[in-house]
Amino acid sequence: ECQNPLCQRNGQCVQSINTYFCFCQSGYAGKNCESNSDNECLSNPCQNQGTCVDLINGYRCTCSDVSTGSNCERTETNCQNSQCQNGGICMASRKEAICRCYGNFGGAYCDK
Repeated sequence: ECQNPLCQRNGQCVQSINTYFCFCQSGYAGKNCESNSDNECLSNPCQNQGTCVDLINGYRCTCSDVSTGSNCERTETNCQNSQCQNGGICMASRKEAICRCYGNFGGAYCDK
């Protein structure tokens, strides 16, 4: 049965009686080497609400709006020079800083 390319991802097919076995390359598993055997996302490497995407022999973090870096380890602090007034709280993202106003206050800086 090894005449057909049954083993995926450069796995080596070995014929046995009425069946076959695939010897998979490092990082792959499954009857036909179809699965990724190393899930680096299990250790939760992405910080600050980043989402982990498991890759072959690695991972990639997709960061939220408030973080950057390969593991989303850096938080952006666009609120360092916050101009929020009247008890408004600055909410930061990578793109902008906005003021969340309370009470009867409004406007971009809670000044109205």
